[in-house]
Amino acid sequence: SELALNALFASERLNAVHVAMLASNEQLGLRTDFRCEDPNLMTPEEALFWRVVCVHLSSEASQHGLMAANAIGATATVEAASAGERLEAFEAVMPSCLEEFAFIIGLHRGQLRTCTQLLMLVAQCADFADASGRKSIGDVVNAILVGEQAAAGDGTGAGEDVTAAEEASAAEELYEACF
Repeated sequence: SELALNALFASERLNAVHVAMLASNEQLGLRTDFRCEDPNLMTPEEALFWRVVCVHLSSEASQHGLMAANAIGATATVEAASAGERLEAFEAVMPSCLEEFAFIIGLHRGQLRTCTQLLMLVAQCADFADASGRKSIGDVVNAILVGEQAAAGDGTGAGEDVTAAEEASAAEELYEACF
């Protein structure tokens, strides 16, 4: 699925900037109102989709920014505008702060595959400059790790061993990267 999405982006049959702006305008994906009384939680496929979109936008913004820095004249202006457009789309699709991201991940704790995709997105794209945001994400990751250890001890996670291991691994990597 990830390879297919990346191929669609590479062939320009799917425009990540347009997808991100649509999500922002229509409150889809990571911009869904998860604080309402009965939020629609993401499926693993939706979380994968949004992770790929965000990673693609982030890497393209960086790539165009570097090209702008190394270019001169009109080329530099065009590349800088392209980088700005992708960065704006990236910021429009991502949650407004790490605390909001931590809240979204916490809501999806019972959905191991969805939670794994969200943790990978945070690890790949989030800005950990804010101390309170780092603490919020760290608390959620710690709760996931403690919850996974408890589930492994009582035998209830038998059908999701690989997914639980993947989620725990992603959570441990994120925790180590933050602290």
